[in-house]
Amino acid sequence: MTAPEKKFPYAFWIIIGCCALMTSSVSIPLNCAGLFYAPVSKELGVGIGPLSIYLTIQCACIAVCLPLAGKLLSTHDVRIIFSSAVLLYAVSFGAMGFYHALYQFYISGVLLGIAGALTFYLAVPLLVNNWFKKRAGTAMGVAYAFIGIGALIFSPITGYAITNFGWRTSYIFLGVMIAVVSLPFTLFVIRAKPSDLGLKAYGEEEVSASTQVAVADDWGLTKAEAFKTPQFYVVFVFAGLLGLAAAFMYHVPTYIVNLGFSSTVASTVVAVGTIGITGGKLGIGYLIDKIGILRAGVLGITVGFAGIIVLAVLGHFGLPFLMAGTALFGVSYACTVLEPPHVVKTIFGNKDYAGIYSSIMVCSSFGTAFGASILGFMRDATGTYASSLVVVMAMYIIAAVLLVAAMLTGKKIQAKILANV
Repeated sequence: MTAPEKKFPYAFWIIIGCCALMTSSVSIPLNCAGLFYAPVSKELGVGIGPLSIYLTIQCACIAVCLPLAGKLLSTHDVRIIFSSAVLLYAVSFGAMGFYHALYQFYISGVLLGIAGALTFYLAVPLLVNNWFKKRAGTAMGVAYAFIGIGALIFSPITGYAITNFGWRTSYIFLGVMIAVVSLPFTLFVIRAKPSDLGLKAYGEEEVSASTQVAVADDWGLTKAEAFKTPQFYVVFVFAGLLGLAAAFMYHVPTYIVNLGFSSTVASTVVAVGTIGITGGKLGIGYLIDKIGILRAGVLGITVGFAGIIVLAVLGHFGLPFLMAGTALFGVSYACTVLEPPHVVKTIFGNKDYAGIYSSIMVCSSFGTAFGASILGFMRDATGTYASSLVVVMAMYIIAAVLLVAAMLTGKKIQAKILANV
């Protein structure tokens, strides 16, 4: 017997917990990192380039640890896993306030990457897919949007703290904030599945008899079975291309300055890009529920493609075009975290979702980790960003083709699975 659902569905509490996790544990280490570069490099006497390598180390460690993270989340209590990750985030980020050598930041990069493997890519998709049988796209979009909202909240606070209290105190303060915001939810609210509390998933009662098999918790392929399908590798490359293309966002400020505009203009455009990413997560998530994964994904990629064209062709005409192009590009950036989890669930099912999805996102994480460097080296080799922009557009075209191929051929896997249920 399952307990009757309360007026305020517990699934909504799960999303609130996910929002808290994205706001603090993910947003602070990623979005506030750049604010520390100048004061830290000045005091320690190191270059910003060598200092920022810890972020590359963090992203690479996320990619390496993702398969193990997926296995842990499939076999252990998520409260312990997520709470441990939050504490690791808090300690390793706050500890930077005590560092005096560059290698210490690299150690924190490794630890932040381990924590990120458990939270950034896996927490929201795993919880949403378990707790929502309808409006899963919207729920996931809302949760991931709080990465951007967290940046809007904590970036000005961090800037003020560094100016008035110094970068060491600011690191410690943010470490404490990571724990304070996230731990109450990971310890006392979040549960892996509705059945852990004797509840049903949101929308489960509205599922018709003809679709009940498709939404059962144990339908689908194991990771070993998924590895034997061509669709797995199509989705694997699809996710990687989205990650690589999204990495151009890190170059937008430099691209704008290279066009002859000031750093003030560049920072304004980046702020608009953050709004585009946040709005894109909400919009793409909503569209996934309304028009389906395939149409929403192709539309999002097309919007991003259009944004790159605007930046490349019209960007030199001034701020309005730069803002429009970056905002449109930000929409497709949202596809990086929203499309792969839904594609994986649709094609491969729920049986070994965490294991399959974590393996898929290895490619995406490596793409994000090294994409910025690859595009940067291309710019250095040619003297302009023209070739980088062409490559990003090509990646989007190929990604759209792979998405269509995966979704259309994935129907054969679904039919075979359901025939054996």
